[in-house]
Amino acid sequence: MSKITIAQATNLLDEFILVLEDTYWEATQLSVKDEVFALIRLLSAELTELQKVSVQDDHYDYEVISTKPSVIRDGVKSAQENVLPTVLRVQTKQKLLPLFDASLEAFS
Repeated sequence: MSKITIAQATNLLDEFILVLEDTYWEATQLSVKDEVFALIRLLSAELTELQKVSVQDDHYDYEVISTKPSVIRDGVKSAQENVLPTVLRVQTKQKLLPLFDASLEAFS
């Protein structure tokens, strides 16, 4: 797992979820919506757990709390392979690309 802090992980998850919500509403295929929704739920569960951590502990190294790191990593990889090619808006795709990479690094 990459060494990022709890604060950095919280920011990454928050931003990723916001962009995935845009992706969900822009998707034209039900299968894409399903996969994006599943990833949003997975990341939201992790973000909820991180928000329970004290602000005084934000500087500590981040570790996945809600599930196994491989579950999140596999969800992100699957969405990167299946969802990213279907994103039509350039702005959304430009936001997603670095978030996929940062998430894979954080959860590896």
